[in-house]
Amino acid sequence: GEWLAWMASKGFSNLAGVDLSPSDLALARQNDPSRTWVQENVITFLESQTAAFDLLHAKDIIEHFTKDEFIRFLTAAKKALKPGGELWLLTFN
Repeated sequence: GEWLAWMASKGFSNLAGVDLSPSDLALARQNDPSRTWVQENVITFLESQTAAFDLLHAKDIIEHFTKDEFIRFLTAAKKALKPGGELWLLTFN
């Protein structure tokens, strides 16, 4: 939730967080109940979206993907982004 709060402070709006972890989402909801929080596999979630986002930010998740999952993620992200949209990737690896 802290990252979405920072993005809101920079002028981004209509923010949503996606995480598979119920405990992480419970904490996020507790800290910021006004946001949209989705408990789902991020790849599955993105595959269900078409041209829905101006920006996707994948923070500290790609290092957990296999090569095939990463390719599937990139394909889903491209589909989920609006024309001209951006994908931001952050990984500690």
